[in-house]
Order: sequence, then C-alpha cells, then structure tokens
Amino acid sequence: MEHMNGEQLLSTGQAAEVLGCSRQHVVDLCSSGQLPYVTVGTH
Repeated sequence: MEHMNGEQLLSTGQAAEVLGCSRQHVVDLCSSGQLPYVTVGTH
C-alpha cells in the first residue's frame, strides 16, 4: 500500500517481519511514539 505522499505503508504484521520482532512489539512502539504510523480505515 502507498501513502498519499508516495511513501510505502506496511501493516503491523509486515513491519514486524521487516524488524524481526512481534506484531505486538510494533504496536507498542507505535503507541509509545517511537515508530511513526498512520491509521488506515476504522480498525
């Protein structure tokens, strides 16, 4: 998926695979502000 400015977007699962960690760790990084994110849709 691509963001409006042309940046590549990843799901939390995809980001976890790239980073070599769990999906929950990616969620925690986003929640703490250590990993930037955008919300797509309502889920």
